[in-house]
Amino acid sequence: MMNENDEKQKESFVRELGVFELRGVARQLGVPSPTTKKRDELISLILEATRNGKTTEENMQKRGRPFKKLNILDTITNKISPDKIERLDFESVVRFNQDEVVDFGIINDKTFFFEGIVRKIKDTTRMFDFKSYETIFIPSDVDYYGELSSGDRVTVEAKKLSGQNGYVVLNIIEINSLPAQDYKNNSRAYGEEIIDDRALPFDEGEVKLGRRNVYLLKEDLYENNILDKFYNKCNENKLHFIALGVNTSFENQIKLKNIGVQDNFTTVYGSDNLESFNKIIDAIVYSNNLLEKGKDVVIFIPDIIDVLRCLDEYFAEEQVNGQHTTKSIIIAQKLLSFAKSFKDGPSGTIVMCYNESDLDDKFITNDILKISKKI
Repeated sequence: MMNENDEKQKESFVRELGVFELRGVARQLGVPSPTTKKRDELISLILEATRNGKTTEENMQKRGRPFKKLNILDTITNKISPDKIERLDFESVVRFNQDEVVDFGIINDKTFFFEGIVRKIKDTTRMFDFKSYETIFIPSDVDYYGELSSGDRVTVEAKKLSGQNGYVVLNIIEINSLPAQDYKNNSRAYGEEIIDDRALPFDEGEVKLGRRNVYLLKEDLYENNILDKFYNKCNENKLHFIALGVNTSFENQIKLKNIGVQDNFTTVYGSDNLESFNKIIDAIVYSNNLLEKGKDVVIFIPDIIDVLRCLDEYFAEEQVNGQHTTKSIIIAQKLLSFAKSFKDGPSGTIVMCYNESDLDDKFITNDILKISKKI
């Protein structure tokens, strides 16, 4: 029997789900015609169906339909079962948006080449091509698959899935700029975290390494050479520089290109939310991958609020009263957690820019400014 607190936890979790997830859960729980029902009605019916404590399989059999295992929906329904209430985390948020059934056995003949960042989430490994933004699936029986980690930068040969969206990898050509046959995964966990006393100059202040740093923009980045100087300092100190931004102005795109930024995880103004969402996730997993391989890394974000707005628009069905969605906050928190330094090990640094008009945003004032150093 669930107590009142458990019921509240369960209801809170269900209300965090998107409408497509709600429909999937409702379908597994035997709710009739879930696609015809509104969000609030789905929530009520799901909560009612789970109060009796029956499993998904029992509910499906009760309705006289064969029970079919569906990876993502099983995960969700298990979470809201009375004895298994969990909270959303970064991996579950990403998994909700990439899980699907794919038949690798049906492919067309033409061969294509792609480059992207490996994303290993639960049972699915995929990447999104840097140029075409196509989805590329990496099956586990491909040569050198065992060397891959989430966040690796790879070049692959692939074929189009017939009658399905996406491509399937036939050969892994390069892993992190090395021929796949020569690459060995050297990721490792580092020990004690420390407070780093190193700093780099930035405008009239300084960026603390291994920390979250925030900078109030006085004018756009392309109007001056502040970013140029900082990028050069990062290179001089062998810091791996990553740019992360969405809906970036054409002028700032030119700026990033002119100063020579190689790892440019930004989208241009007017890009769709799916493309921007995948850039954000790729930047996060890529940065953590570099850190695990012993690299000192700096993530530079031209506009942190634009990143949050993009996530909110991507999860728009879950937005309430104009507030940031729970999933947006989870992804932002994962990004913020990147800032750290290890004793005798690497450091992860974040530099986030914002505008004075952003100070009415509660996440900026209550979270980011409280845990970051002002430049």
